[in-house]
Amino acid sequence: MNSSRPRVSVGIPVYNGARHLSDTIRSLQDQTCADFELLISDNASTDGTLDVCRDAAARDSRIRLLCQDHNLGLAANWNLLVREARSQYFKWAPCNDTVSRGMLADCVALLDQRPDVVLAYPRTMIVTGMEHRVEEPFVTAFTGDKDTAFARFQDVLANMTLNCAICGVARRDALLAGGLIRGYPASDMVLMSALALMGRMVEVPSALLYRRMDPHATTRNLSRAELISLHDPQATVSQRYTVAKYADLLWLALSVRGVPLGDRLRSMRLLLRHASWVRRDLLRELLGSPGPR
Repeated sequence: MNSSRPRVSVGIPVYNGARHLSDTIRSLQDQTCADFELLISDNASTDGTLDVCRDAAARDSRIRLLCQDHNLGLAANWNLLVREARSQYFKWAPCNDTVSRGMLADCVALLDQRPDVVLAYPRTMIVTGMEHRVEEPFVTAFTGDKDTAFARFQDVLANMTLNCAICGVARRDALLAGGLIRGYPASDMVLMSALALMGRMVEVPSALLYRRMDPHATTRNLSRAELISLHDPQATVSQRYTVAKYADLLWLALSVRGVPLGDRLRSMRLLLRHASWVRRDLLRELLGSPGPR
């Protein structure tokens, strides 16, 4: 491993992802920006994932392999990569996805030019099908490039239905300050809300993310119990994750540095309004009822 600090760190969190992992790694190795380190954390996979990782690491000195001896859960495995990274900028690279050749270079260039931007993210193409690959552009009302902290915070809560932006290139210190991924479902949206309070999140149209949405590559069909276990294998089905989500969001609205008082107050009022819409879930969790599995 070269002791000099790379321009950007890329982290692949993987558990039983051998099916598409080689394609993911190749798309990163082919980047026009060659000055990066590639961290892969294998979360105690039981398929051929580790063999794919070892073969790639043996061929490319930029790759550092982190092997877990037991399943840490999604949250801990994703967060480990950020903490192990050595660069100023960081990108998560899910093991089912690929990116265009200029993705890293274009996103890093924008972050270099704009200190007000905390995350530069690519335009997304949704990929389905194995034998007959189909690509369709992902259309969303979310932008993340609004003028005020409150407007960006509101945009995340209202318009981010599928979090593709998290696969962009972020300032590593902003990810750490935002608390990374929490150990409960949909906590990636909490992290995005934190980033929205800190600065702008800008789409880079010339950079492309190809996000695979086949049934084996998405969590959309998992039950509540399966989602909770995926994020934290030690958690129980009765985990109060709706309560935890709103508590974390309220704390962020109060504590993120540099947010004007008016934006803080508007963000808190917005959260109280949103919490009223899910008050039955909040009450059920507070009373200890497990709810649907």
